[in-house]
This record gives sequence, structure tokens and C-alpha cells, in this order.
Amino acid sequence: MFYEIGSLAEIHINSVIEIAEACGLSKRESTQLQINSERNDYILLVSLHAGEVSGFIEAQIIADEIHLYDVAVAPKFRRQGIAESLIDKFVELPSNVILLEVRESNLAALRLYQKCGFAVDGIRKNYYSAPVENAVLMSRKLS
Repeated sequence: MFYEIGSLAEIHINSVIEIAEACGLSKRESTQLQINSERNDYILLVSLHAGEVSGFIEAQIIADEIHLYDVAVAPKFRRQGIAESLIDKFVELPSNVILLEVRESNLAALRLYQKCGFAVDGIRKNYYSAPVENAVLMSRKLS
């Protein structure tokens, strides 16, 4: 299948909210997504298949680092390389490193990030709540 990756547009916001909900991510507000999409230091990319949002990635540029917040793919589009393609778009950005944290129990995400070249840097104890869980800190050097 062919996927196009581009910046979040207003027409994509409801789909991003639905995908985030389907993936169990924190609640998204349409107004905040719109504001973030207009910021120079924020990255909101979507993957589109035949005009339908199949996934998204959300991150922020802080100094010379990219802080990856979320990558999500709609359930019907999973296991097609979309998350990898979204992450690979960051390699093109002028940055030294991509940083993230992920729940210790999220084995699918851990495998994805390792496949995309991320290394484990450490553990942040009891970082997450509901339920309380450790965060695995990961990074991928770009330069």
C-alpha cells in the first residue's frame, strides 16, 4: 500500500483524536492540536492512505533534540510499516538526537523503537500512573 506523510491539517484532527483514543493514548483536544500544529517547535505528521489518516506522530524540538511524544497507527493499518515511516521522517530534521520514554510493558513499542535504531538509556522508576509503571528511556543519535 502507498502512504503519504505530511503535516497535520485541520481536516485530519478528528481522525488523530480517534486514533489516539483507539490506541489508549492521553486524550487530545482539537483546539490544542490545532495550536500545536502551528508552532515552529512542534511536529505533528500524519500518514495518509487514499485520503484517510492511518497514523500520526507527535514530537517537539527542544534545542538540538527531538522529544518524541507519541506514535500511533489506526488498528486496521497496523503492521504495514507506517510507524517506522513516520519515525524515519525525523532523520531528515536538523537535530542531534531523538529522545523518548515508553511504558516498560509496551513490548510492541519497545520492539518498534529498537528496530528503528533506538537504544535503551535507562529506566525512570514509577514514571507513569494508572497503572504505576516504569518508563524505559531511549534515544537515537542522528549525527
